[in-house]
Amino acid sequence: MRPSAIYSTEPAKGWLPWGAFAPFLGVLLVAVPTVSVDFALEHFRLENAKGDPLGLTGLFAFLIFPFVALGLVVFAWVLLVERRPLATIGLAGPKRAKNLLIGLSIGMATVSAVVGAIWTAGGLEAREFGPALSSPSALLNIGLLLVCFAVQSSVEEIVFRGWLLSAVAGKFNVPIAIVLNAIVFAFLHYSPHQPVLVIVSSLLFAVFACCWALKARNIWGVMGWHAGWNWLLATGFELPVTGIDAKQPALLVRMLVRGPNDLTGGAQGPEGSYLCSVFFVCASAFLLYRMKRNREALRQEKTPGQDAHDEADSERADRRRSFPEPLLEPAGPLRGHPEDVPEPPGQLRGRTDPVSGRADRGVERWEVVPERYAPLHGRKAEKFERNDPDRDS
Repeated sequence: MRPSAIYSTEPAKGWLPWGAFAPFLGVLLVAVPTVSVDFALEHFRLENAKGDPLGLTGLFAFLIFPFVALGLVVFAWVLLVERRPLATIGLAGPKRAKNLLIGLSIGMATVSAVVGAIWTAGGLEAREFGPALSSPSALLNIGLLLVCFAVQSSVEEIVFRGWLLSAVAGKFNVPIAIVLNAIVFAFLHYSPHQPVLVIVSSLLFAVFACCWALKARNIWGVMGWHAGWNWLLATGFELPVTGIDAKQPALLVRMLVRGPNDLTGGAQGPEGSYLCSVFFVCASAFLLYRMKRNREALRQEKTPGQDAHDEADSERADRRRSFPEPLLEPAGPLRGHPEDVPEPPGQLRGRTDPVSGRADRGVERWEVVPERYAPLHGRKAEKFERNDPDRDS
């Protein structure tokens, strides 16, 4: 495996962090804006000392302000320091809104499947269907939470699967980038006394999201998936998402926890269940299998010898980049008649025979003007001396 541009090959014009330094830089970029905003939210009593949101207003603020600050910092870093296009961090590709909505739908479907599996295994008990549907204020709050979770999830994907994954893959390779991405993601989601299954789930969550982004070659779909997963888990079943309780009536089914923590996830919610970890393993394996099939299909579509041609084209392109064509070449004598000398690139200036169209034999000097300087009529021109044997005699 070698370094690769996973989203776009457009070059960076600024400073790119060293591969080993990128994870530490990622932790710093996340910590500085979020911790600063958390202090402000705690000052205005929207968070407690542990960083947990207080009330619905605190939850809105918790999902919006720290992540907006984080997004602005990352965008500023990419555009002003690294000076690379946003397409290189996965914000590229056609049908962006469609891919976002498809990811949102898949996220809601998959989290419903995980909750359904825990319920089937006896870990949850269904009590009431759609209690939020009878409360207009609850529906409004749930709609606002969708926007908030979309902001939170999108920024996380831009930081981890967009910037960090591409930065490490461009210096090392894709497998190392996935591993480091998962470690940093789990580290920043860690809290003291967190169960081991929750840590494992965070690692597998990041691996699955990386596989999705790599297969799609953009992050629009995984942004939607992350938002749909978090939002419906928090509002659809009255269950906590990563330990956060939205305290809203269930949009779909009100579930009560009845089983052991290993099955239900306990206070962390279904993300701490071993069934959730099984889902992430299976989904990641499926995406890796699809990527392998796509590569094999592309390889079979190539004609015999196409790989050799591609390598030759790549080598020629590398030589052109390494040894650019000089602007001016030194003049030198050209022996023989003008018609025997290969025509160099550019425009040939001088007298020509109106019948034959050839250069006049009495012309002692040619001026070959490169195409880029043709309008300059001789300035910065290459000059070639010619010895005419007929004229000398």
